[in-house]
Amino acid sequence: MDNVQESIDSVNNGVYYPVVLTTSLEYIRESSLQSNCVKTYVNKASSFIISLREGDVDSEERATIEYQIYKVGNDVKMSRVQSLGRFNQPLDFKWYGVLEELDGRVNSALKDVGFELPKVVVEFGGQSVESETKFIKNSINDKSYLNWVSTFLNDVLPEF
Repeated sequence: MDNVQESIDSVNNGVYYPVVLTTSLEYIRESSLQSNCVKTYVNKASSFIISLREGDVDSEERATIEYQIYKVGNDVKMSRVQSLGRFNQPLDFKWYGVLEELDGRVNSALKDVGFELPKVVVEFGGQSVESETKFIKNSINDKSYLNWVSTFLNDVLPEF
């Protein structure tokens, strides 16, 4: 995460700060500020979200980016599946070079550091549920996607 979250200097468009969302509260805040549904992605094992902020790490001028983790054969891959602005609006041209840099960092981290299956601890109503993840083959294409081992977590929706 360290390399991915380093600031990105855009020659003509300033400095951008990628922030990997890691807690439910971060997902809720991003969703509220951006007026999008990213808060519902918190229990999606196959995705992670990066909030890309323009000018300052706390800036409200930002893009919300979803990356998906999948496997083709024995190779783990990550790809950007959506990148949107506030109210799910398309991003303008100034973001394109920064997004390409971020894509490169994400894929470089995968190659340089490797990939460890994520784990989660979910606490709610005085209970705690832990789960690991595993890749499950999709019947439509040749990709395998991450799912929680605990079937409880695959069925539960976050409460907001």
